[in-house]
Order: sequence, then structure tokens, then C-alpha cells
Amino acid sequence: MHTLAHLRARSRGRFKDVESLASLLEVLMHLEMREIRPGLSRLELLKIESDDPRMQGRLEALVVLLRGRFLSAQGQIEEALKCFEEALGLLTGPAHLEDLTITAEIYNDQAHAHQRAGRADEAMKLYVQADTVCRHIVFPLGMARSLRGRGTMHSDRKEFSEAIRYFKEAVDIYQRHDSPHGILRCSILLGRAYYGIHDLREALFYFEEARLQCGKGRYPIEEAEVNARVGDIMLSEGQYEKAAEFYEQDLQLSQVHGDERSQSHAFRNVGRIQRLLGNFPRAEQCLMMSGQLLTKLGDQQGMISTLQQMVQLYLEQGKTAQARSSLNHLKDRSGRLGRPHEKAGSQLFEGIVLRHEGKGEQALRLLKDSYRQLSQEPGFYTVLAQVEWAQCCFD
Repeated sequence: MHTLAHLRARSRGRFKDVESLASLLEVLMHLEMREIRPGLSRLELLKIESDDPRMQGRLEALVVLLRGRFLSAQGQIEEALKCFEEALGLLTGPAHLEDLTITAEIYNDQAHAHQRAGRADEAMKLYVQADTVCRHIVFPLGMARSLRGRGTMHSDRKEFSEAIRYFKEAVDIYQRHDSPHGILRCSILLGRAYYGIHDLREALFYFEEARLQCGKGRYPIEEAEVNARVGDIMLSEGQYEKAAEFYEQDLQLSQVHGDERSQSHAFRNVGRIQRLLGNFPRAEQCLMMSGQLLTKLGDQQGMISTLQQMVQLYLEQGKTAQARSSLNHLKDRSGRLGRPHEKAGSQLFEGIVLRHEGKGEQALRLLKDSYRQLSQEPGFYTVLAQVEWAQCCFD
């Protein structure tokens, strides 16, 4: 930022194109550092000037592209897509290398926005278009971004083997061009994918690689995520004390550098591990903080996960009435979300609460029903349903 400010000052009134590009790069830096308000303020004050009409159009396209990225970062997907479409329209005349480079970036941004909106077909089509343009003009970092995007789509569908293939192609490009941030993002995604296929050793390898890349720059958000992911692995291996250390580091970084969503997840992770360690007051405090943030954000999925932890927390302390209260909120949220897996989860927790209330017959019916639903996608809660079913029969 210091260097760019000097460049802009020295170019003022003499080299309009250089001054404009330096100003655009300052805005881009704010975006990369998640400094949304300062970035938007500087973007609104930005004056684009060039003696070359084609360059003027390109610079204006970049301004609109950056505005779209800020909107996308704030979750305003439809408004962002309008900006991306407008940016494409500003690239007029025969397509030169510069125009095609900007076009490839816009395609990648459009694909990412559609992906976030759940429109997989549109996203995949645009990622492929971006990849085609990048290969044509030999733009390797744009190609790596397209590969990474396609990998995340396969990962979202739990097609982890296919996702790993795309992520490895992308990380190879980033390594050849010495891009620490690209290596960092791909390493995190590879770690997640290997965690998804339960290869914990390989997942830990890539998360450790990500930690190494965090040391090469200022990446507090990514460092927080890596700590959370390593904590998940320690938790899976039953190393609760180590998991607690990593989750606490995640929380500290999220509180300083993260947004409310990342903080809510960090509080839930700390609350969960402290519950397992038997530190109930600390667990309750963190889960309450997580719930408050998620309610403010209107995040139903996140709130369901936090409420599941709260039900278990109260039951482990013998506070059945509070568990029932949290369960009622859980059922309400699951009903609003309307997805079978979450509904089955709420049935499972209602069965557990009923068992603790001494209503064995009702509990048994709900536990059987929830197990049938949850076993279609086996995981931790499938095991929990079996254990509770067995305990209910024993009682």
C-alpha cells in the first residue's frame, strides 16, 4: 500500500494511466484484506483518466468489476452479477490481449457468484469459458482460478476425488508462478477434500502446507481457518486438548480480523470442544455468543449446528428443561430450512431429550425414524443415533 501511494503521487499529472492503475490496485488491496468500507470509499472517489479511449474503457470496466467483487463479498450476488455484465459491455472494439485478460477475470467472477447462489450449471459453464480464454492467451493464474473454482463445485457435491484432481492442477500452476496466496487457498481446499474422504494424514499434510504459506504474508483469515481445520482433525483423533489449542487460536484471529460469520463458527468450535472437556460454563458462554451472531446474520444452517451442541451441553449437565427449550428452537429452525437431513437431526435430538425425560416409548420411535433417515448419508450422527437407540432399549 505504501509503494502504491508513492507511485500514485509521483505519477500525478504526468502519467495518467499509471496513476489510474495504482489507484485501482489500492482498491484491490483493500478488497484482498477484507477492508470493505475503506475499499468502497476509495472506489467511489476514484477518477479514471486516460488519453487512449480503449484504455479508458478498460479502466472503467475494471472499476465496475471491482464494485461487483465488493458487492459479492457482502453477499449481494444479484447486484454483483449486474456489475459483471456491465463490465463486459465496456470492453468494446476488437479483443486485444488486455481485453481478453479482463474478460477471463469477469467470467471467473461471474462463475463464483452463480456458484454462491446455487446455480451450478451456469457456474460450471462460465468456469469453462474462463479456462478457454486463459489457455488461448496463456494466462496461467486465471486458468488456476478457474480450475480451483471447478474443484470447489465438485467438493460441494462431495465428489472429492474429482475435486482433488482439479485442486492439484491449480496448485501446480500456483507453485510454478510462486503465488503464496494461491498455494495457500488450494492447500486449504485439498485439506478439506482429503478430510471429506477421511484421509486425515493427507488432510493434515495440506493444512500444514497452508500454515507454512500463511507465514509468507498477511493472511489472518486463512490462518484462522487452517487452525480450525487442524482442530477438527485433532478432534477426530480424540486429541481434545490439542484441538482446544487450535480452536482457541482460530477464535483469537477471528475476533481481530474475521467477520461475524467466521466468529460465530469459531465460538461454536470452542464451545463444542470445551463441552467435550467438561468445561461447561466456558462452553455455554461460547455457544451463546455463536447463537447471537448467527441469529443476527439469519444463518439457519449455522444456528442448527449451534443448537445441536446446546442440547447436548444441557443434557450432559442434567438440565433437561433447558435442553427442551433449545430443542424447540432447533425444531423450529430445521422446519424453516426444510431439508431432510436437518429434520432427521432434530428428530434424533428430540428422541434423546425424550429419553432423558423418561419417555422411552416415544423416544424409541423417533430414534428409529431418525436413524433410517441419517443412515442414507452415514456420519457422526448416524453413530449417535445407534448409540442412543441402544441406550433407549437398555433403559
